[in-house]
Amino acid sequence: MDLKRIEKGGTSKMGCNTIFFDVKPKKNKKIVFSGLGSTMMYCDGNMILEQEFSAFLPSVNQYQINEHFLILKNSKGETMKFIAEDWD
Repeated sequence: MDLKRIEKGGTSKMGCNTIFFDVKPKKNKKIVFSGLGSTMMYCDGNMILEQEFSAFLPSVNQYQINEHFLILKNSKGETMKFIAEDWD
């Protein structure tokens, strides 16, 4: 997940397609993802991950940064964890 230019939105390369979205951080570690879209290539074996990510992201309403990790959480307590790409 790339949030380097958060004011212009974010992207996530999923191994096949690129998913793009709007993102708005709020107070108290709240966050809103919206306007999801993606490239439309078919890649055998990667589609399930992309579909699950695309379904989960709009439900996210909280974030946490813990060392080199970004943790996204929704109101059901489901989480998704990312590690910084430049972390050794």
